[in-house]
Amino acid sequence: TTSFKKFSSALALTISATIGVLPFAAISLKKLSLFSIITNVIAVPIASVGFMTLVPVAFLSLILKFLAPLTLVFEFLMQIVTGISQLTGAISLVSCSEALLVAFGVGVVTLGVVSSDYIFSSKKSKAIALSSVGGVTLALFILSLVL
Repeated sequence: TTSFKKFSSALALTISATIGVLPFAAISLKKLSLFSIITNVIAVPIASVGFMTLVPVAFLSLILKFLAPLTLVFEFLMQIVTGISQLTGAISLVSCSEALLVAFGVGVVTLGVVSSDYIFSSKKSKAIALSSVGGVTLALFILSLVL
């Protein structure tokens, strides 16, 4: 159960970071790719394993030269990550209006702030605020897909 908690925590962190960055990435790229969430869930653990293997192998290969070819494992893992990101990055679901994306980004950030412990209010008032901001954010997201 401890490993499941660690895995679920890492997965939640990856998804949260992706959702938080998604509006700003969409604004700068002028397109929205919802596959980035799936990409990060797959690519982040692969890249983590790659970097965890690279550091000890790189240091050991300075001393023991015959270990140097093991750095190819890192290169292989990074090629997988690059391939996944290029594949999903080429699939753009929609081009979006910049104003709607900015509004969507503000909505996502507002949802994060309202749901945090920094807002001191009752659970009922938080639920009302989250549902109203969430509804507006969802509406803006749908508008950005349609327009």
